[in-house]
Amino acid sequence: TFTVRSGKLTIKRPQAANAVDEYQIDIDNTFGEAERSTFRGFKEPTLLYGYICALLPSQRTARVQIHTRTLRDERELWARDQIDKILGKFLSRIASAEMLMQAGSLKVKRLSPEKGRDNNKLFVKLADPIIEINNDHFPTAVFQRRIIKVRDPDGAECLALEEDMSLMRLDAINSEKKVTVASIRDEDKLAALDRVLEETNFLGVLEKHRSDTGKSKAEFSIVIKPNFMFAYNQSDRTTYTDPELVGRLVDKIRNAGFTNIAVVEAQSTYGEYFERRSVREMAEYLNYDGAPGYKVVDMTEDATESRNLGPHLGYHPVSTIWRDANFRISFAKNKTHAYAYYTLTLKNIYGALPLANKFKEYHCNRDIYHTAIEYLETFPVHFGLIDAYESADGPFGIFADTCPNLTRTVIGGEDLVAVDWVASTKMGVDPMISQYMRLAVKAFGKPEIKLIGDGSIYRPWLNVPVALTLFTHKGLDANYHFGNLFYNSCAHMDENRFKLKRNPVHIRFLRWISLPVRRTFFKFTNEKPTWYNRMVSRGLNWLGY
Repeated sequence: TFTVRSGKLTIKRPQAANAVDEYQIDIDNTFGEAERSTFRGFKEPTLLYGYICALLPSQRTARVQIHTRTLRDERELWARDQIDKILGKFLSRIASAEMLMQAGSLKVKRLSPEKGRDNNKLFVKLADPIIEINNDHFPTAVFQRRIIKVRDPDGAECLALEEDMSLMRLDAINSEKKVTVASIRDEDKLAALDRVLEETNFLGVLEKHRSDTGKSKAEFSIVIKPNFMFAYNQSDRTTYTDPELVGRLVDKIRNAGFTNIAVVEAQSTYGEYFERRSVREMAEYLNYDGAPGYKVVDMTEDATESRNLGPHLGYHPVSTIWRDANFRISFAKNKTHAYAYYTLTLKNIYGALPLANKFKEYHCNRDIYHTAIEYLETFPVHFGLIDAYESADGPFGIFADTCPNLTRTVIGGEDLVAVDWVASTKMGVDPMISQYMRLAVKAFGKPEIKLIGDGSIYRPWLNVPVALTLFTHKGLDANYHFGNLFYNSCAHMDENRFKLKRNPVHIRFLRWISLPVRRTFFKFTNEKPTWYNRMVSRGLNWLGY
């Protein structure tokens, strides 16, 4: 510890040349703590540590608490992730400690790495940071310093210096824009959505776009693109955007005076295999009933015009309602993806492409990445929302999740790249691992993000392994006939609702072979999760922590 004898603090404001504030230090109420130390570590694993130093000048006391762990920054590499987790537990056990400096003495005691054990011995943060400085030049994470107010283990309130590391990189890439993204965690999903819309000034953004068009609120066309055409069973709510959240969004829009609102989707490859898979039939099945005041439009049936949309899409059908919309909203579901690692608001626009047999037309004949970005470049989307109230993680999150991840979050903002950047970081992956994100950053740039709300990493959360993405790209998509046969044999649906269109002998045989796998990863109608489901879920859940 050290004592201050004299000094002053000078603050110069860059926006005003002559604006200088000077503060004299009150030596009777000023006290400090200083350290000189060296961290010695390996290249792998990357070390993370949390540090809080709280001072009580009147008592000449300094208390420091340090928690050490490892950065698990490649969650798609399961074996390495588990090694990092084990090493993190070991490091946390030997290096997490409290130092109490008082009356010229130093007392050191260990802090437990286990959650909950030392809760009554830890600092409690009392408010938002007074000052925060982010050093974002490190390659793996953002090093943060904050002045905060805390309550110490003895109940005294004091100021403290906090040092921490964050995976959430909010700086701009190829962009001068600044946008707000809200990530709100709340047990009440409607309250979470309401706060996201409020914090991001959604209605203000909507009104500005209307004003720019010069149209009346009745004429101004709004389309909402949820994600529900890959749903297989209404009981698995992790596979489709919650219709209650969409209804709440529509209520907010209508209460602001807008009435020309449509919920839009395009047909998917599942319709090639199963009956009753049109957009309107799926909307009815999943309770997108239009009661809050919207119409449901099938953008496959609505595609009455074709135009040249770029080198990958070429001369391609265009949905009329999507083309003519004045304000487009992507309302995605929070899921992992066997091709792109994650599917959020950018990937959701791939689902807006009108051609129904997407596996043939895009996966095999064009590609799934450039096509979505070209569609976005032609028809910009003005706002992005993510339903992460119940999420689907693991290797097959895009298809099903029998035991949902209760992430209880809604994320939103007016820039899709920024929204997806926050949401994918919360999954514990580098956002640029997805080609959707790489192409979008190249095409549109990544703005500087002001994050409001919860930026913490989901725990548990299990990502898609690299090997699976290689199989889907190089195996299934490499040959249409093989991939089509695979999906036809392994896809599972609500048996009472969606019947196979064609069921020849070889398909019946292959579906009989795939039944144990489908019972493991899919929900069956009128059945509770089987012991297969529970066993696999526990294993994946363990990997996700």
